[in-house]
Amino acid sequence: MALVDYNSSSDDEKLQDGEDRYPNPTEHELLTSLVDSFRDQSRYGPEYERDLDVQSLLTSGLGSPLPLHISLSRPIGFSTATKDAFLTSIQTAISNSDIHHFPITFNGCDWASNYEGTRWFLALRVAKPLEDNLNKLLRVCNDTVQSHGQPPLYASARPPDPDTPAQNKLPPRPPSNSPSPQKDLSSSFHISIAWALTGPSKTSDTPKYPSAPEIEKLNSASTPIVASEIKAKIGNVVTSIPLSEEREGRRKGLFGG
Repeated sequence: MALVDYNSSSDDEKLQDGEDRYPNPTEHELLTSLVDSFRDQSRYGPEYERDLDVQSLLTSGLGSPLPLHISLSRPIGFSTATKDAFLTSIQTAISNSDIHHFPITFNGCDWASNYEGTRWFLALRVAKPLEDNLNKLLRVCNDTVQSHGQPPLYASARPPDPDTPAQNKLPPRPPSNSPSPQKDLSSSFHISIAWALTGPSKTSDTPKYPSAPEIEKLNSASTPIVASEIKAKIGNVVTSIPLSEEREGRRKGLFGG
């Protein structure tokens, strides 16, 4: 499942989304500049010991813009007999959560690896919303997937890459009215904008989140980035699950269209 904010009319097998999650031209330019800043040590030379072969997740090999997302689950699989039941469960859980639309801002960027350390992702770190809605959504999603025998996202101390398939399937857990433990996983939420086969060799073991003018400009845009719905992809079918609307009208979209 992925957090998005647009109406969707097309599928993407990996990113679980539709055509309306593309950054607008201004945002695309800012994010491209940020990705380019990690190439050839053009901006962060003192931070890293060698150049990286950075591949953008903003544009395809043919030059077409790619959509972006915040993951709320690992890639999970269901049999034909259970997928409809899961979809009904997650729709009901989101609807009953009373989680409203909320703005998305960023507080830095850094590299994070997948489970095996075979691929590294340049991630925009998502700031914690005022009402902690990302943690609330993750708890709802994790409770639901676990009740259907699937592993939760970010259950370990080391946040896994959500695009890496889970190695083991958990036994089904009966639905519970008790909420998940109130663990703050705000530092795990991110949007991947580039990848590399090797990680940066930092001169320090202390993680650093470089500040960047591109991030400041994204956060200060006159029209805020607002989360308004969840996308659940099962097989080739993408289902939009809206969050509760607030009284004030806001632009729909993880990035402006």
